[in-house]
Amino acid sequence: MNEQEIMAEVEDYGRQIFEAISYANEFPVVKEKLLIMFDKLIEELSELIDEDELNDYKKAKEVVEKIPENEVEELCFTVESLYGDVENYPSYF
Repeated sequence: MNEQEIMAEVEDYGRQIFEAISYANEFPVVKEKLLIMFDKLIEELSELIDEDELNDYKKAKEVVEKIPENEVEELCFTVESLYGDVENYPSYF
């Protein structure tokens, strides 16, 4: 998958990626921690949201898994610029 295809997926799942970043309580987030945050979000949201929406979080995690470690910081800044101030983002938890 090339960079353009990855960025298209980031745009598709940016909100979910943003939520995982905000859940980490640090910025930018390293890839390993971001993936852990997705696992926690998916587990906690599994009883609260429908399967289609939960699948969006799973797909967003797959997008992050495809991104090289050295590009995750840039991803954090890109998603933050699209979805707002990470430090002031309201958390569900």
